[in-house]
Amino acid sequence: MIRYGAFLLCAVITWNSCVLADSRIAPSACVLTDPPKQCGSFCLAALHPLIDGLENLRKQLNTTSRIQNDMQAMLVSNQKDIKDMLANIPNGSPEKPTNIESKVPMQQTKVWKHFTIINIQKTWDDAETYCRVMGGHLATFKNQEEFDSIKEQIHPSEKYWVGINDRVKENEYVSVTFGQKVQFLDWGLGEPSDPGKEEDCVELKELKMNDIDCSKERYFICQN
Repeated sequence: MIRYGAFLLCAVITWNSCVLADSRIAPSACVLTDPPKQCGSFCLAALHPLIDGLENLRKQLNTTSRIQNDMQAMLVSNQKDIKDMLANIPNGSPEKPTNIESKVPMQQTKVWKHFTIINIQKTWDDAETYCRVMGGHLATFKNQEEFDSIKEQIHPSEKYWVGINDRVKENEYVSVTFGQKVQFLDWGLGEPSDPGKEEDCVELKELKMNDIDCSKERYFICQN
């Protein structure tokens, strides 16, 4: 489709050039015998931004489609788990089951205040895209109290992406939500380390912050 569009645009540009040139001499028809060659490098150079833009749009659509599929799968899983929980409640019992939390599988979301914990593993960039589709960003924390509250809601043995990185400037950690330097950090022992200058994104590891390669797959926390 892109090649056809490029061919058509080349033909239009060449035809217009011929008409302008020939109108000064005498009325005549501009016959295109080989539009790509007649159009030349100028036409191809002019089309590069269009082609690149279409390719970027295709990638964004593919990413959005994958995220929608993940969310649909989560909804189906949630419905099944709720049905299973309800089936385990004795008939006529007004009490809620005390072990609901232990029955919730990892492939689900958990909302806590304005945070959403996503128990699906993705790279840092894909996790941020996922949060944006939900109307937010990867999470950052204002203070120790807010950080402690979210730590109580996650699995201490798992790792979670948060919205902090130092991609622009080494050791200057910025919030992806605000684009500004982060005011609150709670690093683990010896962190941040980044010996090979490739650990630019921040995860929660054993309930402390740790810098790590952004291409690793982790669970993640969104902030609305």
